Amino acid sequence: MTNEPSLFDQPQFPVLPYAGTSGHSGSDSSEERARREDRDGTTKYRQASTLNFLRWRNVRGSTWKELADHFNWHHGQSSGVLSTLHKAGLIARLDERRDRCAIYVLPECVGDRPVDEYRKNITRTEMREHLATIEEMLDEGRYWEASEYVGALRVELG
Repeated sequence: MTNEPSLFDQPQFPVLPYAGTSGHSGSDSSEERARREDRDGTTKYRQASTLNFLRWRNVRGSTWKELADHFNWHHGQSSGVLSTLHKAGLIARLDERRDRCAIYVLPECVGDRPVDEYRKNITRTEMREHLATIEEMLDEGRYWEASEYVGALRVELG
Protein backbone atom coordinates (compact mmCIF):
# COMPACT_ATOMS: atom_id res chain seq x y z
CA MET A 1 0.00 0.00 0.00
CA THR A 2 2.29 2.85 1.19
CA ASN A 3 5.71 3.19 2.75
CA GLU A 4 4.29 5.35 5.55
CA PRO A 5 4.26 3.96 9.10
CA SER A 6 1.34 1.70 9.85
CA LEU A 7 -1.54 3.13 11.85
CA PHE A 8 -1.89 -0.32 13.47
CA ASP A 9 0.54 0.51 16.29
CA GLN A 10 -0.97 3.86 17.21
CA PRO A 11 -1.96 4.01 20.90
CA GLN A 12 -5.46 5.37 20.26
CA PHE A 13 -6.64 2.02 18.89
CA PRO A 14 -9.08 0.51 19.24
CA VAL A 15 -11.56 3.39 19.12
CA LEU A 16 -14.51 2.46 21.37
CA PRO A 17 -17.10 5.27 21.08
CA TYR A 18 -20.21 3.23 21.92
CA ALA A 19 -20.30 2.97 25.72
CA GLY A 20 -16.79 1.57 25.79
CA THR A 21 -17.28 -0.80 22.85
CA SER A 22 -16.90 -0.66 19.09
CA GLY A 23 -20.66 -1.09 18.82
CA HIS A 24 -23.28 -3.81 18.76
CA SER A 25 -26.92 -4.31 17.79
CA GLY A 26 -28.21 -4.51 21.35
CA SER A 27 -28.60 -8.26 21.71
CA ASP A 28 -26.57 -10.11 24.34
CA SER A 29 -24.72 -12.15 21.72
CA SER A 30 -23.87 -9.05 19.66
CA GLU A 31 -22.56 -7.22 22.72
CA GLU A 32 -20.54 -10.29 23.72
CA ARG A 33 -19.00 -10.47 20.23
CA ALA A 34 -18.14 -6.75 20.27
CA ARG A 35 -16.48 -6.94 23.68
CA ARG A 36 -14.52 -10.07 22.70
CA GLU A 37 -13.26 -8.49 19.46
CA ASP A 38 -12.41 -5.26 21.29
CA ARG A 39 -10.27 -7.27 23.74
CA ASP A 40 -8.64 -9.76 21.37
CA GLY A 41 -7.28 -7.21 18.87
CA THR A 42 -9.80 -7.84 16.07
CA THR A 43 -11.31 -4.36 16.41
CA LYS A 44 -7.87 -2.73 16.47
CA TYR A 45 -6.86 -4.67 13.36
CA ARG A 46 -10.02 -3.73 11.43
CA GLN A 47 -9.81 -0.06 12.38
CA ALA A 48 -6.13 0.30 11.51
CA SER A 49 -6.55 -1.72 8.30
CA THR A 50 -9.46 0.49 7.26
CA LEU A 51 -7.50 3.69 7.87
CA ASN A 52 -4.51 2.34 5.93
CA PHE A 53 -6.83 1.26 3.10
CA LEU A 54 -8.40 4.72 2.98
CA ARG A 55 -4.92 6.30 2.95
CA TRP A 56 -4.04 4.07 -0.01
CA ARG A 57 -7.33 4.93 -1.79
CA ASN A 58 -6.62 8.64 -1.24
CA VAL A 59 -9.35 11.00 -2.56
CA ARG A 60 -11.27 8.10 -4.15
CA GLY A 61 -12.10 6.75 -0.68
CA SER A 62 -14.09 3.59 -0.22
CA THR A 63 -17.61 2.31 0.18
CA TRP A 64 -18.52 -0.42 2.68
CA LYS A 65 -18.71 -2.84 -0.28
CA GLU A 66 -15.25 -2.00 -1.61
CA LEU A 67 -13.79 -2.34 1.89
CA ALA A 68 -15.58 -5.67 2.39
CA ASP A 69 -14.38 -7.00 -0.96
CA HIS A 70 -10.79 -5.96 -0.29
CA PHE A 71 -10.58 -7.59 3.16
CA ASN A 72 -13.15 -10.36 2.65
CA TRP A 73 -15.32 -8.96 5.45
CA HIS A 74 -19.10 -9.20 5.59
CA HIS A 75 -21.36 -6.13 5.50
CA GLY A 76 -21.60 -5.78 9.28
CA GLN A 77 -17.85 -5.86 9.74
CA SER A 78 -17.08 -3.26 7.09
CA SER A 79 -20.03 -0.92 7.73
CA GLY A 80 -19.47 -1.23 11.49
CA VAL A 81 -15.82 -0.17 11.33
CA LEU A 82 -16.67 2.71 8.99
CA SER A 83 -19.45 3.92 11.31
CA THR A 84 -17.20 3.69 14.37
CA LEU A 85 -14.36 5.62 12.73
CA HIS A 86 -16.82 8.19 11.36
CA LYS A 87 -18.39 8.71 14.78
CA ALA A 88 -14.90 9.18 16.28
CA GLY A 89 -14.08 11.81 13.63
CA LEU A 90 -11.20 9.81 12.15
CA ILE A 91 -12.84 9.57 8.72
CA ALA A 92 -15.41 11.60 6.79
CA ARG A 93 -18.50 10.41 4.91
CA LEU A 94 -18.92 12.29 1.66
CA ASP A 95 -22.30 13.59 0.58
CA GLU A 96 -22.10 11.51 -2.59
CA ARG A 97 -22.60 7.88 -3.57
CA ARG A 98 -20.84 5.27 -5.65
CA ASP A 99 -22.90 2.25 -6.69
CA ARG A 100 -25.61 3.45 -4.26
CA CYS A 101 -23.19 3.32 -1.29
CA ALA A 102 -21.79 6.13 0.86
CA ILE A 103 -18.14 7.00 0.28
CA TYR A 104 -15.71 7.40 3.18
CA VAL A 105 -12.36 9.21 3.03
CA LEU A 106 -9.69 10.43 5.40
CA PRO A 107 -10.44 14.03 6.51
CA GLU A 108 -7.45 15.39 4.57
CA CYS A 109 -8.92 13.88 1.37
CA VAL A 110 -12.29 15.66 1.57
CA GLY A 111 -11.19 18.78 -0.30
CA ASP A 112 -14.14 21.03 -1.11
CA ARG A 113 -16.65 18.18 -1.33
CA PRO A 114 -19.65 18.32 1.05
CA VAL A 115 -19.73 15.75 3.84
CA ASP A 116 -22.46 14.11 5.89
CA GLU A 117 -22.05 14.72 9.59
CA TYR A 118 -22.35 11.72 11.90
CA ARG A 119 -25.96 11.18 12.94
CA LYS A 120 -26.73 9.22 16.05
CA ASN A 121 -29.14 6.32 15.66
CA ILE A 122 -31.81 6.35 18.33
CA THR A 123 -32.43 3.15 20.30
CA ARG A 124 -35.89 1.66 20.75
CA THR A 125 -35.73 2.46 24.46
CA GLU A 126 -34.86 6.10 23.74
CA MET A 127 -37.67 6.30 21.18
CA ARG A 128 -40.19 4.90 23.68
CA GLU A 129 -39.04 7.43 26.29
CA HIS A 130 -39.38 10.32 23.84
CA LEU A 131 -42.83 9.14 22.73
CA ALA A 132 -43.97 8.81 26.35
CA THR A 133 -42.77 12.35 27.07
CA ILE A 134 -44.58 13.74 24.02
CA GLU A 135 -47.74 11.79 24.85
CA GLU A 136 -47.69 13.15 28.42
CA MET A 137 -47.32 16.72 27.14
CA LEU A 138 -50.21 16.27 24.72
CA ASP A 139 -52.42 14.63 27.36
CA GLU A 140 -51.80 17.64 29.62
CA GLY A 141 -52.59 20.10 26.83
CA ARG A 142 -49.00 21.35 26.58
CA TYR A 143 -49.13 21.44 22.79
CA TRP A 144 -46.58 24.21 22.26
CA GLU A 145 -44.08 22.48 24.57
CA ALA A 146 -44.62 19.18 22.74
CA SER A 147 -44.05 20.92 19.41
CA GLU A 148 -40.79 22.46 20.67
CA TYR A 149 -39.70 19.08 22.05
CA VAL A 150 -40.29 17.40 18.68
CA GLY A 151 -38.43 20.23 16.92
CA ALA A 152 -35.44 19.79 19.25
CA LEU A 153 -35.44 16.03 18.56
CA ARG A 154 -35.41 16.66 14.83
CA VAL A 155 -32.34 18.87 15.20
CA GLU A 156 -30.58 16.40 17.49
CA LEU A 157 -31.25 13.35 15.32
CA GLY A 158 -30.71 15.05 11.97
